[in-house]
Amino acid sequence: MLLGMLDEVSSEFIQLALTSVNFLARSVVADLEEPVFEVIFSTKWEKENMASLGLITVRTLEDYFTDVTTWLPSYFFSKVCRTASLYHVSCVV
Repeated sequence: MLLGMLDEVSSEFIQLALTSVNFLARSVVADLEEPVFEVIFSTKWEKENMASLGLITVRTLEDYFTDVTTWLPSYFFSKVCRTASLYHVSCVV
């Protein structure tokens, strides 16, 4: 009985961690949405030199990932990266 309860609590913690990963990934993408995703592939992007978009993206990811790698185990960090990539693709497409 006790082992069953421990398994249930462990499963709930894992589910909570995965839900948190999704929120964190969405936050990363949301922070890039206005300065990057709304401009990329637009007429403005095609006509102007928008090299700053790359710098904004790199600095934002560095800021997040420095903190995330400190606090999250590598398994969940990889989940954040994968999930953020999927959200990014859905924003651009």
